[in-house]
Amino acid sequence: MPVVTEEAIVLTRYPFRERSAVVVLLTRHRGVIRALARQAKGKAGGGSALEPLAQVTVTLYLSPRRELATVNEVELRHSCMALAGRPAAWAAALVAAELALEFCPPGTSQEALFRLLERTVAWLEQGVEPRVVVGYALLWTLKLAGVLPDPSTCARCRTPLAEEQLVFVPTEGFCCAGHGAAGVSLSLASISFLHQALRRPADRLTAVPGPELVGLLRSLAQQFLEKPLRSLPVFERLQGATPGPC
Repeated sequence: MPVVTEEAIVLTRYPFRERSAVVVLLTRHRGVIRALARQAKGKAGGGSALEPLAQVTVTLYLSPRRELATVNEVELRHSCMALAGRPAAWAAALVAAELALEFCPPGTSQEALFRLLERTVAWLEQGVEPRVVVGYALLWTLKLAGVLPDPSTCARCRTPLAEEQLVFVPTEGFCCAGHGAAGVSLSLASISFLHQALRRPADRLTAVPGPELVGLLRSLAQQFLEKPLRSLPVFERLQGATPGPC
């Protein structure tokens, strides 16, 4: 039974029998791994180190004959529990964690998604607006998965798109005004966010995505996954209850 040590981010955990839990980890080099944590030993203590969004170094037993790996030792590198005192920021981080879980096939290395989730949490801790972070996480998850249509060229006539005018046609992609009659026109704020986010990190953005852009990104994600994102409605309800930056 091989033993591996990996940097990982805890995506979620749930109880499993007495005094045990199943933890779902996004590892830097091995993608998503589901593991059984009985009484994990570690410098930070097994239980506290395996809370959602915790960044850890974990030693795992892997067996091709078992569906679950086994946690042998875990060391907490960074806890994100401070975000729990800021509900919208915490909910935004959970959106990013769900995206990583759903878009990273088990056992497949997806280091770009690992870095995206790691930076997402850091931006939220720095105080970046949660709406910006959620829009950024959606946009880049779709881009890394090859799902995001090209926003620089009309999907129909292949002409370059003007940055001040953008229409999204659900069955086509981003289109020019002449071919976008059946689509959704993006606001100037959303267009600015889209182009900025593809070129800069989230903490350097000056635009906030409009609801129509977030809606179309969510639709693209859910069509690809063939199921809804559970965490996004929770985040949106919190945004409605607590407007403005967290």
